[in-house]
Amino acid sequence: MKNSQSGEVLYYQALPRDIAGELIAYFKQAGVHCHTYIDDQLFMESLTPQGKYYEELAGVKACLVDDLAQEARERDAMKIMAIIENEAELLKMQNHVNENYGHLLHITRSKPLFLEAMALKANKGLALQVIAEHYGIKREEVMAIGDSYNDLDMIRWAGIGVAMDNARTEVKAVADYITASNEDEGVAEALHEFIIDQ
Repeated sequence: MKNSQSGEVLYYQALPRDIAGELIAYFKQAGVHCHTYIDDQLFMESLTPQGKYYEELAGVKACLVDDLAQEARERDAMKIMAIIENEAELLKMQNHVNENYGHLLHITRSKPLFLEAMALKANKGLALQVIAEHYGIKREEVMAIGDSYNDLDMIRWAGIGVAMDNARTEVKAVADYITASNEDEGVAEALHEFIIDQ
């Protein structure tokens, strides 16, 4: 996590290198697309249809390497993401990863078909806590807004946890408030509800 203006790194947790290599090898053997981030750059072995989709979604270009697992063993990877288009298969693989690495890694889903693995202390809740402490902001003064599984930790941590109307059921269940959807200016609604009109 960086200060967007100064570039100062406020919080960074890399994946353990040996485990990162093992995980990439597991996804590769399973025949699913996976990629990683190293030094804020996106790395893949090949530009699969899923890789192209992710490039467009994230607005970044991938660096292609011959051996992604080896790359992750030699350099600090921020996260590993697998894109698994069959949800039943994704859940099966998520269970496998949790059983084998859940005590060492933070494993979550962002979009329904994106399975992500990060360092154990790398999640949005801890990141939000670090930012709040850095700027001297009290927890009860923090509002977090999200819609997906990887937003659960920050919505739980924030003084006011807000879920979008289009959020996953599990996200809505932990929220203090449910706002309108992404397409119906839900963020603006929440800002008016708790900040602007107060």
